Amino acid sequence: MRNLFAIIAAVVLISGGAYSTVWAVDVTKGNEKISKETTESIGTKVTKGVTTKDQIKELFGEPQKVTLSYDGGLVWKYRYSESKAKAANYIPCVRFVAGGRDVHWKLVVFFFNKNNVVQNYDVSSSGSDGNQQGK
Repeated sequence: MRNLFAIIAAVVLISGGAYSTVWAVDVTKGNEKISKETTESIGTKVTKGVTTKDQIKELFGEPQKVTLSYDGGLVWKYRYSESKAKAANYIPCVRFVAGGRDVHWKLVVFFFNKNNVVQNYDVSSSGSDGNQQGK
């Protein structure tokens, strides 16, 4: 019985000591200027049919992705994501059951006409509070 207790104690200590710092690191990627933007806040800064491509660049910087729309205009995409370790990651053994990451992302897309004026824009975001280990 004494040996069993010693083995269990050793496993708990070793599993806590073998903790990977990968799950402890908070990560942000992308354009932080859009991190707090909503459809409403964009609407106070951008007027459809009036705001130009240069004004968008001044507000949000260079887009992460540029594509052509079906009508020959440009589509600019801005992305932002953040991933934070859950508090349970810091508790040995518990992190395997309740650990993981909270992941949130945001995407802002501007659609320009052939005259480089904003025709439309879209703001979308998502979040998850589930186990995100290994994803």
